Amino acid sequence: MRYIYTVLLLCSLSILTFSQNLRVEKPVFTSEIQGDWGSDNVVLDYKPIGPMSGIQTSNGDIYIAINDTLSTANLGLVIRKSTDAGLSWTTLSGVNNRTKYEKIKLLKSSVDSVYCFFQVGFDVYSWNVNSSTLNPVMVAGAYRSFDVEISSTNSMYVVLDSLASNNLIRYSSIDNGMSWGTRGSISSAAALPVMSKSLSGDTLLLNYLGPVLADTNTSVIRIARYRETSPGVLASAGFQDLATSNLPKYEYKTVGGNGVFWFLYTRVDGSSQVWARQSTDGGTTYGAEFRVNPDETVNQYGFDLKAKLPAGNGFSFVYHADSAQVGPATSATDKLLFGSALQSGSTFQPFEQINNVPAFYSAANCKPIIVELPFYSGTGVAFEAETGTGNKVYWDASHIVPVELTSFSADVFANKVVLNWSTATETNNHGFSVEKKTNGNWEKIGFVNGNGTSTRTHNYSFVDDESSSGKVYYRLNQIDLDGTQSFSKVIEVDLSTPNEYSLSQNFPNPFNPSTAIKFALKVDSKVSLKIYNPLGQEVMNLLSDNYAAGNYNISVNATGLNSGVYFYTLEANGVDGSKFSSTKKMILMK
Repeated sequence: MRYIYTVLLLCSLSILTFSQNLRVEKPVFTSEIQGDWGSDNVVLDYKPIGPMSGIQTSNGDIYIAINDTLSTANLGLVIRKSTDAGLSWTTLSGVNNRTKYEKIKLLKSSVDSVYCFFQVGFDVYSWNVNSSTLNPVMVAGAYRSFDVEISSTNSMYVVLDSLASNNLIRYSSIDNGMSWGTRGSISSAAALPVMSKSLSGDTLLLNYLGPVLADTNTSVIRIARYRETSPGVLASAGFQDLATSNLPKYEYKTVGGNGVFWFLYTRVDGSSQVWARQSTDGGTTYGAEFRVNPDETVNQYGFDLKAKLPAGNGFSFVYHADSAQVGPATSATDKLLFGSALQSGSTFQPFEQINNVPAFYSAANCKPIIVELPFYSGTGVAFEAETGTGNKVYWDASHIVPVELTSFSADVFANKVVLNWSTATETNNHGFSVEKKTNGNWEKIGFVNGNGTSTRTHNYSFVDDESSSGKVYYRLNQIDLDGTQSFSKVIEVDLSTPNEYSLSQNFPNPFNPSTAIKFALKVDSKVSLKIYNPLGQEVMNLLSDNYAAGNYNISVNATGLNSGVYFYTLEANGVDGSKFSSTKKMILMK
């Protein structure tokens, strides 16, 4: 039987908690990432020389691929990774080639494998970031550009722009980019493909210029829709012309799903402006074009457009609003403006400036990129900015945090796994679905009601009394009143039986005022765990009882003790006649 832990039992465990070999991941939400667009955090301390791309995996990690030849020896393409919602970044890996990368695109499969596709000169490569495997997609050819997507079946589809024939060529891969299937021609008069996929992942959206004239910038912008019928196989779902004027046209992209698609592009008619068309019937027809932000009188360019995740949350849009300033660039004159559209809306909502440092868009095509953050129910933007000491790459993000989860841990008591978590604030919180994984599949094992909307701290607990062996995993699925869901980090509990007795060094050490002591029992034992001062006087009796074989973690609160050196001793008398005794030193610093 699974049940909510009672207040009485929680009180009895307020000093001592018993846990199996436990690894606690960082909670989903902390006060550090809560709120609206905040400070600009540095992703890369150097000026990029080409495009960027970014994604977030299901565990909350954020990856950004950057064309950089300065910061890392012998590397031209680097992957920067953040595990704390963009507050700090580390270099994960890189490609040893100091040159400009014409295009970079990060993608992930449904199993969270991360892939980076990139173009060097006329050659296109696929790079499995997790395994560091590098595979050629097309080499020794003459390709102006490319784009690629991964479907819901983990099939990869790449479209290449042939310079020799102005022909778009499509290939597919069903083995993670190791090999590419039969060539397919899309159009004999086309150029510069831009791809996205529907929210379901089974429909690919391809924009391109065509028919290609002497000046490709004045060509028609077209869209082709393809429906995946089986892994690696696409069927045409229609072709349309979306922008037909002979005015110069540059950036363009179509995104969407759930029946709603947005098409955006820039055109130059005196000044550079972003225009849009919307489809509400799954891409069959599109409405009349209109300016996305007619209130902005300066040049608009360098945009990115993404469908928000989870599916059905609408669309995100960011662009440069560039005025002709006199003197050094400032955040007041070189702005990044962000806006969003509702899934059912017909226009973008009011725009807001998100940059604190002057935004920069160079001829190197390092335009701002949107990274949807379903793990944090938010949106992030990476962009190049000007500083007094040289250009850098920055990160800014907005997180819709209905519930601020400040802790999530697991303990074991009387062969039951006790999950404990706390929230600092709650907004429209329906409650928490508790999920468990033992054999590769997540299973809902219970539900704990939330407190709706609250600014007070709330503590929650749940007991899983179903015995397991080996490693067990737990997570929380927080559910809003409107059905929106957010997952916590995963915590791991090792329920295996140790092969020997052991007593570990307390952590942290030195500590103030709390620390944890781990020990292992190879058989059921009579256990004594005590803390002594340097004179050998007992100051705390932590344990004195019979305990089953297993790994334990004792939480110690030393609020009542003075600063200084102490010793803790574990004695265990096993039911098989074995004995164990060990003493270690701890330091309390107040």
